[in-house]
Amino acid sequence: MDIFGFWIFLSVIGGGTLWSTAARRRLKHETLRALIEKGHGDDESLINKILDSGSNKLPSLQLSLRIVGVMALFAGSGLALMALIVTDAPSTNGLLATASLCASLGIGFFVAAALATRASGDEISG
Repeated sequence: MDIFGFWIFLSVIGGGTLWSTAARRRLKHETLRALIEKGHGDDESLINKILDSGSNKLPSLQLSLRIVGVMALFAGSGLALMALIVTDAPSTNGLLATASLCASLGIGFFVAAALATRASGDEISG
């Protein structure tokens, strides 16, 4: 029965995201329609500014890899700190192993970002 709750949760999140995107797009078009009705439809810079505002511009691959790398490194350091705090628990070795795995993944993401930057020839912007 728990698996149905998980799928319901995912469908609610997905539906909410789709609804929010459609509402945002509808609001932009209403704003443009109001501008055109008031006679400002020939101002191309204003129209482009409204259409570009709030658009979800994805960060570059390099920036995304660096962000994930930072998150993995901090997760690894947090797990290692937790393993040091809870020294008498039998799961300390497991926590240290998980911390080293997270740190290794973080370093790997940093290396991947450097390789992607070198391959594309672009510097990281953002």
